[in-house]
This record gives sequence, C-alpha cells and structure tokens, in this order.
Amino acid sequence: MNATPAILLSLICFSVLGQAPQLAERPRNWHLLDIQEDGVRGAGVEKTYRLLLKDKKPTKKVIVAIIDSGVDTLHPDLKSIVWENKKEIAGNGKDDDRNGYPDDVRGWNFVGNTQAGTFEVVREYIRLRKEFEGERDSTLLTKKKGYAYWKKIKDGKDKFYAEYTEMTTRFSNRIADYREILEYYKNTTGKDTVDYQLLVEYPVPDTATATLRANYQESLELFAQPDLAGVSLNERLSLFENLSSTLGPTLAVADTLIAKNDVTYYSARENITAPEVNSGRNYGNNNILPKDDHGTACAGIVAAGRNNGVGMDGVANHVQIMPVRIFISANEDEIDKDVAHAIEYAVDNGAKVINMSFGKFFSPQKNLVDKAVAYAETKGVLIVSAAGNESTNVDSLHFFPTAHYLSGKRASNLINVGATASDSGLVAYYSNYGKNNVDIFAPGSDIYTTARDTTYLTESGTSFAAPVVSGIAALIWSYYPSLTYKQVKSCIESSATPLAVTVKKPGTEQLVPFSSLSRTGGVVDAFKAVEFAQKIVRKGGTADISNPK
Repeated sequence: MNATPAILLSLICFSVLGQAPQLAERPRNWHLLDIQEDGVRGAGVEKTYRLLLKDKKPTKKVIVAIIDSGVDTLHPDLKSIVWENKKEIAGNGKDDDRNGYPDDVRGWNFVGNTQAGTFEVVREYIRLRKEFEGERDSTLLTKKKGYAYWKKIKDGKDKFYAEYTEMTTRFSNRIADYREILEYYKNTTGKDTVDYQLLVEYPVPDTATATLRANYQESLELFAQPDLAGVSLNERLSLFENLSSTLGPTLAVADTLIAKNDVTYYSARENITAPEVNSGRNYGNNNILPKDDHGTACAGIVAAGRNNGVGMDGVANHVQIMPVRIFISANEDEIDKDVAHAIEYAVDNGAKVINMSFGKFFSPQKNLVDKAVAYAETKGVLIVSAAGNESTNVDSLHFFPTAHYLSGKRASNLINVGATASDSGLVAYYSNYGKNNVDIFAPGSDIYTTARDTTYLTESGTSFAAPVVSGIAALIWSYYPSLTYKQVKSCIESSATPLAVTVKKPGTEQLVPFSSLSRTGGVVDAFKAVEFAQKIVRKGGTADISNPK
C-alpha cells in the first residue's frame, strides 16, 4: 500500500477518535529546528544555514526528482525552482532532444490519462486468478507452482476488502453520530458550530436518547485531548466525510477491475500494457500536474523557496525539482515498471537525488526496479525512499522498494527513511522500522508544507520524512558538488548519532531502544552532515567517514 493511504486512515482514526499520542505545542517549522537550540528534535537545518553556511554560497544547482503523483508547478513557493528541460521546445508536439519523451519540458507522466488505479494485491489477484481459482481439486491446487505466493495474494485481497468495508461502516456510523449531535445543538441553541464551550454551557439532558447522550459524553472526552481541544465537532465531521469519500471509490475501482478481469481497464485508451508486460519505456504524456497533494507536499519539504516571505521554507536553497508522475493519487500502489522507467528518466535527465515516497508489500516485477536502481548507482545518483506507515518490522515483512537486490547484493545508493514526531515519544507510532532495512529516521509527523492551488497543509507519514533527507542530500551537494554519492550518503548516515533513549515500538506498547529500530540508530542531523562534508572537502576527499552499520 502506498505511504499516504495507510497513514491518512490511521491519523484520522486516531486523531478524531481521541487515541492519538498527545503532542506538545510545536513550531510550524519544527522539522527544520535543532534539539539543543530550539528544544525540538528536528533535522537541524536552520542551525546549519545560520552557523555553517552563513558566509558561503552554493556553487551548483542540484536536480531532485520527485517520483510521485505529480507536482503543482504553479505553486508560488515552487514555481521558481521547477526543473526545465531546455533541450525541448514547449508545445510543438515533437521530441526535440530525442530522449523518447515529446514535450517533456518539466518532467514526465508515466500514467498518462489513466482514470483510476488500485493496489498491487488487487492487480496480482487478477493476474493469477485464472490459473488458481479454476483448479477445483484442492490437492492439485496446493501442488501447483506458485501456490504459496497465490495464497498470500488471495489472503491480501480478502484483507483489503475486509478492512475497507469495515472502515466504510465505521465512518458512516461516526458521520451519522456527529450529524445527530450537530443537528441537536442547532435546533436547541441556534448555533452552527459546536465547540467545547458550547457543550459545557448546554449539556445534553438526561431525557435525550441514549445515543445522543453517549455522543455528547464522547465529545467532551475528545476535547480533553490536548491535540483536539481546538478542533470543533464540525471540523471532525468534515475529516470523516473527506476520508469516507475516498473509501467507496477505492472499492469501486477494485470491484470493476476484478469484474472486468482487466488491470488495464482504466488505462485502455492510453495503450498502456499490463504491469507484467514491459513494452518499452516510452509511454504516458507530459502532464505532470497532480490530482492530489502528495507529490506537491514532498516537493515543498525538499525545496520550497527559502526566506521568500511565502508559506514555508524547504530544506535546500539551490535546487531544481523534477516532477515524474507514476500514480494518480496516493490511494493506490505504484506499478514496478513505472518506477523503473521513472528512475531511468530522472537519471538520464540529470537528477542527482531521487525522492520516492511510496511503497508496497508486493513487488512482482522487482527485477525491473533493481535494474533501474543499479543504473542510478552507476551514474552516482542517490535514491531516498520512505519506509512505510504500517508500524511493521520490515526486516521480517519486506516492504518495497528495498535496497536488497534479488541477486542478494545490496544497493549502495538507497537510503530508507522512518519517521519521527515532535513529541517526547520520538518515533512516530505508524512508522515502519527495521535494524537492517531502515537506514535512518527523520521528522515526518505534522509537517507543514505546500499543497495544490497555492495552498498549504499539515501532513504526517514516512512520505514526508524521506524528502527531509532528500533535501539534506541536495543541500550538501549544492555546496560541495565534488562529493560522490557514497560520500553524501555517508555524511547523512554518519550524522545520525545513535540515541540512547527508550521508545514504544511502533504499533505496540512495548518499550525498546530507539537505536534498535534502524541501521544508524539515530535521527538525521543536517548540521553534523554538513560538518562531515566540510571535513571530506578539506582533506581532499580522503577523510575517513565510515558508513555505520
């Protein structure tokens, strides 16, 4: 499952139902701040500019590819930093630079005008069902080659339907509850907005229905949560309605694809082949404008204009953002061949850093992704990926993309990032973790960033921790362009000093050392990373900064 759907579901459920961790008051730009100077464990970005880079100027613009759902290139905080393919003549319908992508002036869209997407488990179910569902003899079925994988897919598909159906029911009930109490207060007080003060001044009488009294009591308890004290019941209703509006269409798309027995049904007009059919890399179109906020949010975290008096500040100040679109919205899974071709496109067009804030538990064409990651490795390109938001140990249950190739070797150019929060709990309760497969943690909860149509939003997830690391990589390269990708990666990982604190293992109440949740055992620190970079440069690129393991 893609990063955002899982975390969106959990955050709305936790926040609105009053189960979220209690957070202290935090600055809007907390992810850029420093624990020693600002009292919040951000990434130390502002301290880096203030103390290490004050009298220095960046010497090279670094291209960061955002492989995602697209980027709003007209956003006032982004429009000046979007990559432009100067070898291409806009609007003439020709492939002027002969790279296979006509009019790719500001990136490429590998989904074209595809109308809808779904999750990998649904696509794989459709691909395999004819072979396995047609076998009525259970003994022969279990002996079929690939049966164990089919069983995982079938179970995964059933789990997907069960979870989405349960959530649909839960949210429908919650919406009905909120509407009832809002209607009651409108009729009895004439007030359209219900907040804590109104509940206290006008308590629901004992003569009211049991449901209304229960809703009233629960609403009072919600206001006792520090996070939710200022959130009216109207706003909570809106949250549930917005989320509920995505559940039905998600199930409907899966239903249609299964009924049609055709994973290409929504992209048939685009002449895009099935995921397992690799018919070449030249497909899609140049429309990189998004239909959701995910890619735009990631781009803002990396490089929104700094000190321009607009909105928020990105991590890096001398960057070009290259949008490469591989899914329609975050409520679906990426297709492996699209990921592979997107990486190749980014590398071939000059990206030095690739941000990939997506992931899933099944990767049937992983060989294609491995080949693309290895290609990026040969070209010295660093890839930063999100660890995922399922509170899962990804050493035990693989989450893709991963640095481990099918060959058994490990990519040296991929950094996998878990998420931290600004509260005393440190690790985000939703973040995936793993001593072998998660490399580092970075701020990922409650990140204020850019959204479509000149707006801003606050987002949470490892999707938003990864671009913090991508931004730091770009920051280092823009000031010290002579460094290799291995040196930049080493600076980032070596800066993450293992923290000797105990935290709740994500998704549980079990206390574990924070250092046990990733390879480095720490949180990214831009200040130390730049210090390491300066040390390497001073010593002519020979400083011994080991890659922690």
